[in-house]
Amino acid sequence: MRNATVMASVAVLGVMAVTGLARGNMLTNGGFDDNGGSIDGWQVTGGNVTTNLHTTHTNPLGWVTNPVDGTHFVGHGINTSNSYGALYQTVAVASGVEVTVDFSWKTLWNLAAEPAYVAINNTSSAPSISGNFFKGLESSCEYVDSYTGAMSSWAHVSETFDSAGYITVSVFTTDNGASSSAAYTAFDAVSVTPEPATIGLLCVGAAGMLKRRNR
Repeated sequence: MRNATVMASVAVLGVMAVTGLARGNMLTNGGFDDNGGSIDGWQVTGGNVTTNLHTTHTNPLGWVTNPVDGTHFVGHGINTSNSYGALYQTVAVASGVEVTVDFSWKTLWNLAAEPAYVAINNTSSAPSISGNFFKGLESSCEYVDSYTGAMSSWAHVSETFDSAGYITVSVFTTDNGASSSAAYTAFDAVSVTPEPATIGLLCVGAAGMLKRRNR
């Protein structure tokens, strides 16, 4: 009986570790403040991409943008026509766990007729990111939004859903030849947080299965 209890406890801790209960936000460097300001943990894809860290930013209209929290936010865009680029991060979350994804975004300026995008993708396997970021991933979008032009204030997004296994959060810019300088977009305060209720159910299930096996 004692061994069964120990094994059940190990199972519970294992589920907690896999789902990220012990560390809250499963995403790395969601505020872009690690190591004094960086994009550590994030990936960049595409050609002729511009990705900069900002403590503040003033666009040509005189609109000032400051971080949502912390001391930095990231600005992402592309600087040639007929190009594309994405800043993204993928995290593994146990299938069936309810998660909440939060982030803030704002187009700082847009000299093209092409929109900037933000997206949350939910897939059963880690996505292969190459070429056009959205190609083949449209059906897995839990959330997607776009904006053409400059936004005067941050837009805050919060989405809750059941994980399929891998969650990708991204900001994406494309330019199909409308201009030599497409949208430049701010991104900050990004988090992927498991909901305690579903983690508890998984823990109880794991413990129960092990106890039955060891009777």
